[in-house]
Amino acid sequence: MSDWVATVPALVRRIPAAAWLCALVAVCNAACWSLITPPFAVPDEPSHFAYVKQIAENGALPSSNALDFSREEEVTLHDLGEAPFSFMAPTGAIASRAQQAALQRDLHQTASEPRRGSPTAGRATSQPPLYYLLETVPYLIGYHATLLTRLELMRLLSALFAGVTAMFAFLFVREVLPGRRPAWTAAGLSVALAPLLGFMSGAVNPDSLLFAVSAVLFWALARAFRLGLTVRRAALIGAALAAGLVTKVNFVGLVPGAVLGLGVLALRMPGPTRRSAWRAFGLGSAIAAAPVALVAFIHLVSGGRTLGLISSAASLVHGSL
Repeated sequence: MSDWVATVPALVRRIPAAAWLCALVAVCNAACWSLITPPFAVPDEPSHFAYVKQIAENGALPSSNALDFSREEEVTLHDLGEAPFSFMAPTGAIASRAQQAALQRDLHQTASEPRRGSPTAGRATSQPPLYYLLETVPYLIGYHATLLTRLELMRLLSALFAGVTAMFAFLFVREVLPGRRPAWTAAGLSVALAPLLGFMSGAVNPDSLLFAVSAVLFWALARAFRLGLTVRRAALIGAALAAGLVTKVNFVGLVPGAVLGLGVLALRMPGPTRRSAWRAFGLGSAIAAAPVALVAFIHLVSGGRTLGLISSAASLVHGSL
């Protein structure tokens, strides 16, 4: 374990300055998007905020996909002219002084009232909790501020994930094209300045962490293909898979290809090292499967469906076919 801990600072020191620059550009770009995008004008942001609020205020995960949010959020959405329904287009930012005065009055009033989360979080309810658990940190830092201040602090954490995405895009291309230095920076900056990355990472949305974890996974696989599969590299790939699976359901689409990649890596190893490579493959796969197994165990012990709301959603889809 001590060897692993000592390796982290060494790896950080080996990251080129250009990669850090790409990360900085991505963070600044997403932070700008967070400031110019009206509050709750990003798809499903009211639901994602409600998910975080439920964890931070009540210490529990949401349990219903209804749209009856907490009083504090409902009042703010009303004053902003934003409907909580994710399928309705945003109406735009408020424009008059009277609207602004009403918003500020209600923000300070609801901030001073006893606050509770809501067990309902709309479409976000079926998502895994990792992103929302991380977002409770900026939420609690701004706990005594108004709701919109907390929202902006949470958006800035998402902006940091954009920096991780751009940095690992740089590092991924470095592994794939080790002799093409200009391509590394071009890739990192292209990702850093991508409008979709800035927009989604400038909001409270788990896509920001999904992008970052996916970039780490691609880099880890590319590095293993270039240098060979070891226990550490397999564990890193497994950890990226595990993190992705507890970040957003959509990440499951990357799992088959990543597991196939691990298998190909094990097969490519020379004969004398192939046995240890297959052990590394088993370790990486076990780490990746651990969070899914844990969630299934918790739900089975509690008497619920195996994967909770995800299982319910899957049964609805199956029944409609």
